Amino acid sequence: MPQRTGRPSILTYLGIPDRSGLTARRRRLEITVRAARGCTAVTAVSQYAADAFMRWLGVDARAIYPPVDLERFQPGAEKAEAPTVFCAASMEEPHKRVGLLLEAFGLVRRERPGAVIQLA
Repeated sequence: MPQRTGRPSILTYLGIPDRSGLTARRRRLEITVRAARGCTAVTAVSQYAADAFMRWLGVDARAIYPPVDLERFQPGAEKAEAPTVFCAASMEEPHKRVGLLLEAFGLVRRERPGAVIQLA
């Protein structure tokens, strides 16, 4: 905490603060609010998560998107024959909106009948 050390501090939250997650364990909400308000800055992995900080905690968080190591992850030389959508999101997480993706994919299939969707 900056008030004790005199140095800036950053809270990096690697999830999405929401009511169920913040209240699932005793004192988690209190500890998270105290940590966020005691830091010089708060970062989140997406704009959705940053917005959730404001909604649930009243804390302004900055979205800093995780980087991709391009040395390790490069596009393959061959394209799939059919347009393919891969979704790694959990269907049990409503904020991931997998249902909306499935609805939208129905529209894609009308124009591209060979299109494929892969759900993790």
